[in-house]
This record gives sequence, structure tokens and C-alpha cells, in this order.
Amino acid sequence: EEFEQQLIYYINGSTFKITTELISYVNTVIELGRPSEVVFIDTNGIPVLIDNVTKFYSDIIAQYTKATQTYFEKYADIRVKRKIRDIVEL
Repeated sequence: EEFEQQLIYYINGSTFKITTELISYVNTVIELGRPSEVVFIDTNGIPVLIDNVTKFYSDIIAQYTKATQTYFEKYADIRVKRKIRDIVEL
């Protein structure tokens, strides 16, 4: 649940759930030569104009990377714990 919450990104009053699909799509848009003023559909199905697609891409990559790293570290901590009490203390 904590990981899922860390993948929520807010921009221009809209909400995006950062997924690998969103990351790939934004990257494709940039590669096709559309680095600005592109409309994306947010998590709630609302169209949103993103002025700077390159910055949007950079922001979601950074947030996704941080969230997955944190998730990995917490998961690794749980794997080494042997007692329920140790896990609960995390």
C-alpha cells in the first residue's frame, strides 16, 4: 500500500498513477518529437495538457525510481527478519 501511494504523481491539478506503461508512453511521445504541449489522460480519465513533457518524464522516472528503491529496501529488511516481533517493528 505504501509503495502504491508513492507512485501517485500530481501535476496541474490532476493525478497520475506512475506505471511502466505511462513511462513508456511518455518516452515514446518524446522520441516522436513532441516535447511540449501534449494532452495526456490522467488516472481519473480527465485530459490534461502537459506543457513540458520532458520535465514530466524526468519527474515520473525519478519518483518511480525512488519508490521502487524504497520498496526493495523494505522488502529486503523483511526477508532477513526471522521473528514476527522483528517484522512488526519495521
